[in-house]
Amino acid sequence: MNHTDFAAATFFGQCPNCAEAPMFSGWVTMREVCEHCGARFERWPGAAHGSVAFGYGVGAGVAAVVLVFLWSIGRLGEHAEFTIAGVAVVATLVTYRPVKGWWIAVLHSMGYVFPDPPEAPQAIPSEVAGSGA
Repeated sequence: MNHTDFAAATFFGQCPNCAEAPMFSGWVTMREVCEHCGARFERWPGAAHGSVAFGYGVGAGVAAVVLVFLWSIGRLGEHAEFTIAGVAVVATLVTYRPVKGWWIAVLHSMGYVFPDPPEAPQAIPSEVAGSGA
């Protein structure tokens, strides 16, 4: 998969390992593993918390842009903070999935998102193996 397809797949919430199945089962609910290739998205608790920091960064960036815009048109008066905060919250919620998909793709590129290895066959205990005599 080339870099453009990879970026588009993760932006739209597809598995970064195979780009065949969705990472999300709802708007904010992530699947544990890919339905197609079995890649585990959050291998360790808290592994995807970096996406929260980037999501808040997006909200803060949008708030800064709205602040500058309101200031430039002379509308930065009383209660402008409600407008700025509202737009920032909406931007954070709208970009949640793309940012989380991108973060999982970053984890994948660092080797943290991969299919679970197949389980080794269980050895037969010696008591069970020798009891047939």
